[in-house]
Amino acid sequence: MNSLEFTDALDDGWLDPGKNAPLRSVEESRQPAAREVILIDRNADAALAALIDGPIAAIRTVRDPRARTVLLALLVCRALPSAHGATLQHALDEAREKSGCNVIPIMTLSAGTCRHRCPLFKYLADRVSIQCRLVNGISACSVDDSDAGSHCCCIVRVNQKTFYMVFTLLCQI
Repeated sequence: MNSLEFTDALDDGWLDPGKNAPLRSVEESRQPAAREVILIDRNADAALAALIDGPIAAIRTVRDPRARTVLLALLVCRALPSAHGATLQHALDEAREKSGCNVIPIMTLSAGTCRHRCPLFKYLADRVSIQCRLVNGISACSVDDSDAGSHCCCIVRVNQKTFYMVFTLLCQI
């Protein structure tokens, strides 16, 4: 299981090469591979920059931590609709074609799974002062045993005693 802790910021230029894949530079990641490499970088992704400048700026003004968390989860689910199977493959193929390589800026995806949505949630949570932990490779959220260990989720700390699990695959809090 891999994670980014509450205090670990997910900064611009972050790459996710996928399950059990070694982290490489952007240049190395551009080489053809079976799995896409997700890039989160507002400087390389105009749609992500627009999300930060628009809705994220509004969410920053919400004082209630639970309401801010719910609004952010809904924004992520709306910005990156859920997909699997052929629909997900089509979204990935389209994004690869747009980027011209295997490195895909997150918001060029028309849909995604928890692997795409959770890092986006963590990245945006860091920008609206929501303490968030990104957990990769969890089995507790698995729908069935064939999926065990392949999901990710976000844990939000509201205060010292209250935590929320944000599982963006199904848009549940």
